[in-house]
Amino acid sequence: MDYSELGDAFTAKGTLTAISLVLLALALLITTTNEETTFIATVSNRWILGYFLIAVLLLGMGERLYVMTSLLLLVAYRSVFFKKYTLPQLLAFVFGMAALSAVAGLIRLRASVDISSLILNLAFEPVFTAYSLISFLGSNHVPWIAFPKFLAGDFLNLVPTAVMGNKQDFLPDPTKAGYYFVSPLGALNSWVSFIINFGLIGTAFVMSFVGYLLGWLRKEATSPIVKTQYLMCSAFMVFTFFRDPFSVSLVKNIFEFSLFAPLFLALVSGLLTWSSVGIRNDVHSRIHLNPHL
Repeated sequence: MDYSELGDAFTAKGTLTAISLVLLALALLITTTNEETTFIATVSNRWILGYFLIAVLLLGMGERLYVMTSLLLLVAYRSVFFKKYTLPQLLAFVFGMAALSAVAGLIRLRASVDISSLILNLAFEPVFTAYSLISFLGSNHVPWIAFPKFLAGDFLNLVPTAVMGNKQDFLPDPTKAGYYFVSPLGALNSWVSFIINFGLIGTAFVMSFVGYLLGWLRKEATSPIVKTQYLMCSAFMVFTFFRDPFSVSLVKNIFEFSLFAPLFLALVSGLLTWSSVGIRNDVHSRIHLNPHL
């Protein structure tokens, strides 16, 4: 599906999604800076609430993946840094999130909500994603090693849609380079993306590096910045990493919003704090030197 055909509606949804992810990164930075003794007390703040208000709008626009990801992020936050869940709690969460995701999909399609419809809606996601993998395996040679030229071109997706509305037309298209696969509704199995970018051997090394990176972030998650990066990367690794093209999963969701955004927001916050302290000290020194001011 060519999302650019959706025009202004797609641009508006993409912009709102980007804003929500920046707000999520900011909310996590503030939350992890002011942690309380309990998880509920820690996340019960206006920043987390503000994010979920926007998340409700995203859910109504069909972006359930990002809402489910944010819920999973909070679950990981509690489990890793506060208290681990019991098996019944985890199962209840998994089934509850699956049901919520299916209900949101049915409401978006204006379909009736019943058990059979819920099961079918949940099955559509892995089935559509599997089309790309099955069609790729049946029609292409699997290289042992490859240069990530497609991933390099995918970094064009860092340009905001509001600035370059037709950027989808310039993103690299593997099918024009000789690969054949079917990706209904834009779903693309991550194995396809890895093989066309790194090859079979290269994929093994890259996946090992991804595991090392997550482990390093977890080990160094003593500061709000790294803790936010770890939580966002971990959550995005569950959904978007396995069903979206690298231009979305790796470039946008993981590199831009999970790794770069927290660092950038913390830098801006530090500069604003430094600037305000400098101005305040300058005013105090002037008053001290000239009491008549």
